[in-house]
Amino acid sequence: MSGGAPRILVGQIFHEANSFNARLTTEVDFAIHRGAELITQATGTGTTLGGILDALGAAGATIIPALSACASPGGPVAEPLWQAMLAEMQEAARQAAPNAIVLDLHGAMVSEKTDDPEGTLLTALREIVGPDVPIAVGLDLHAHVTDAMCESADILVACKNNPHDDYFDAGQRAARLCLDALAGRIAPVLTRLRLPMILFGNDETTSGPLRDLNAVARRREAEGALDVSIHTVQAMLDVPDMAQVITVMTDSAPDTGAAICTELGAALLARAAEFRTDHLPLDALWPLLGSPEAGPYAVSDFGDRVLAGAAGDSVEVLRAALRRDGIRAAIPVTDPAAARSLRAHAPGETVRLSLGGAFSGAAPLALEARVLRHHDGRFTLAGPWLGGARGDHGKTTVLELGGLRVIVTERPALSQDVNFFRALGIEIEPLHFVLCKSGFHFKLSFEGIAAPLILGTNGPGRYDPARKGLRRAPLWPEGPALPPLGAPRHFG
Repeated sequence: MSGGAPRILVGQIFHEANSFNARLTTEVDFAIHRGAELITQATGTGTTLGGILDALGAAGATIIPALSACASPGGPVAEPLWQAMLAEMQEAARQAAPNAIVLDLHGAMVSEKTDDPEGTLLTALREIVGPDVPIAVGLDLHAHVTDAMCESADILVACKNNPHDDYFDAGQRAARLCLDALAGRIAPVLTRLRLPMILFGNDETTSGPLRDLNAVARRREAEGALDVSIHTVQAMLDVPDMAQVITVMTDSAPDTGAAICTELGAALLARAAEFRTDHLPLDALWPLLGSPEAGPYAVSDFGDRVLAGAAGDSVEVLRAALRRDGIRAAIPVTDPAAARSLRAHAPGETVRLSLGGAFSGAAPLALEARVLRHHDGRFTLAGPWLGGARGDHGKTTVLELGGLRVIVTERPALSQDVNFFRALGIEIEPLHFVLCKSGFHFKLSFEGIAAPLILGTNGPGRYDPARKGLRRAPLWPEGPALPPLGAPRHFG
């Protein structure tokens, strides 16, 4: 590249899919920004895009904003919407003729007809800009890392922590490596190892096997690797070639990349038996609430995790809570028909309604409750996961049933964040528990406020290896044997 500030095209298409959620993700679910608004909305947030903008700005790069489209996890994206986003990103690359591209992609998106949208996007961009323009991508560690992604991107960097408190760091690293490649300071080589298996429990990085594997990865980076990422694929996908993936970025050192991939892959296989769920049965929750000094708890509704792409429409915990006296809790439920019909009732009115099961097909619950308040569903996340970003779950009504606050939302809500409840005027401290449609990230936001508990509830957010015929191509532990270690593959 000749003199002058590098011209970097930036964008974001961020969605994590659950193939078993019947609710399609449509345009209303996406927060979409373009042009200068993209920069304004993402700057200062704890997102990967926020980290990208921070690093590029600090380096004096000329930032060319393309499209930012971010949605909560959910069912597959409607095909026409995906095709429109793809076409918009292609046109942005044609118009910009950038020196480099840096993107924030989740890595586990699917659409109605496309199993690998991110790979399709990267392939299309590579065809437009040619082989010499660096393309860098910041990913979620639950990404489905495909051949097309690795063949078309020069740099792939995932966040490292589960729960994810380091999106911003991943964005900064992706941008800095891209600038180094553009300036000729490094010649990045990506090495990838695929292990066709699913880690379906004990998969946080603060303890257990992944804590230890990540410690090894950080040591290898300190010894010279540009990046080492352990991608724990989203278990609720049903796409070809799913796998647990390890990627290593090196500066023209493929042998080093292969050695690190093999070391981490062998360690992961050796500890495969440790990846098991250990969640609390629902019936075990209630005795914990009996002590006067108990609570508040932040309780994970694991089977109905919106952050794993479930619809958030389960009333399993609510049904059980109604059978017990004196429970004080806040419980969100996605039900678009109920959320809209409740708008006809003023605060203070008593209403009868059927609630829940709008997408999962689970049995709904007949309720009689008092309307407490209405809300527009918009709030700013406290984070640290996506801190500073905006949430919007549509028309929302808080109902009162004795000590219960039932939160009826038009769209799946980001209830893993403490500000979801606070924006609705719900005080957490007097409650026995708040129910979070999240498996991990709620722990970050509620730290020091409410003690975390994970319930092994039912639903499309909970992976069950005993459920045969779940996906098109079974993976361990659905099959009887662990996969072989295999050989790493080099890209770039």
